[in-house]
Amino acid sequence: MLDVLLRCGVNRLSLGVQSWVDSEAAAVGRLHTRARVLEDITGLRAAGIQNINVDLIAGLPHQTTESWAYSVSETIDCGVPHASIYMLEVDEDSRLGRELMAGGTKYHAHFVPKEDLSADFLCRGVRAVRGIRDSAV
Repeated sequence: MLDVLLRCGVNRLSLGVQSWVDSEAAAVGRLHTRARVLEDITGLRAAGIQNINVDLIAGLPHQTTESWAYSVSETIDCGVPHASIYMLEVDEDSRLGRELMAGGTKYHAHFVPKEDLSADFLCRGVRAVRGIRDSAV
């Protein structure tokens, strides 16, 4: 796939990492691991793609102040030139959204941080990645 993207002129890729903590990523159905993302970044760079973005989401189930700081730190340490940080948005039509509104426990809904804490994560993350060129929220 990478060869096709390069032939088509793609010169920037965004990776939906969401969290560098494997258990947090798995809780929201992500199939990657921290190790796999680092391999992918290395492979993209080896193929000549340097303009790489990492997306993080503040407010994932099981996220703590410590785990959020780790994800932000890993984003900075991996050396990508751009990071986008979003706050978890729960769609009422999604499985997680319905479960949150019902006060249930499926899909790790009862482990979603309170909105104020998620907003704090977002603000801390944005301040931390300011050194990454073109950081976006």
